[in-house]
Formats: sequence, C-alpha cells, structure tokens
Amino acid sequence: MIEENVWDMVIDWLAAGIDPAQATLFIQSRVPEHAELHTLLSMITPLGWLERVPSYKEQQANLTDRDLTTYGFLGYPLLQSADVLIYRAKYVPSEKTRCRTSK
Repeated sequence: MIEENVWDMVIDWLAAGIDPAQATLFIQSRVPEHAELHTLLSMITPLGWLERVPSYKEQQANLTDRDLTTYGFLGYPLLQSADVLIYRAKYVPSEKTRCRTSK
C-alpha cells in the first residue's frame, strides 16, 4: 500500500509540472543516512531545548485532550532539521516564521 502511494505521489508531482530535469526526485525512506542524522541529532539535543520550541508549547495549549509527551511529537523539529541539513537545502518552505526577539 505504501509503495503504491509513493508512486502515486510521484505521478502527481510530474502532473503538477515538476520537471525531473531540474528537480531531483527520490524516495527519502530509502536514504538511511536521513534517519541516522535524525538519530544523532536526537542524542545530542537536550530535552529542555525541545520543550521550549514555540510550536510545541502552542500545540500543548491547543490539544489538551491529547497526550503530547511522546518523542515522536516532541522530536519532530529534529527530523525537520535533518531534512534541511542532510540535503544542504538553500531554501526551506515554512509557515510564517515566528521569532521571539529580545528588545
């Protein structure tokens, strides 16, 4: 089922106009280094740092009926970091950036 969905997604990207001559298409789950980098980041990042991520605090406030104390939820920013770092991304799509500035 997952394999079929992967190929359906590739077909959708091509149909939407992604040009394989200009974009690199690959199946991320077949790149073991991605999971390895995520694991390494997970081992060196203090838990307190992850608990201070603004989106984590916001989700805790908004989803009080759910248990968000899992690493899968708390560690998601590290997985996103692995995405950016391993592929040396020049541009990173994101929601509106929420930054705390000190004045």
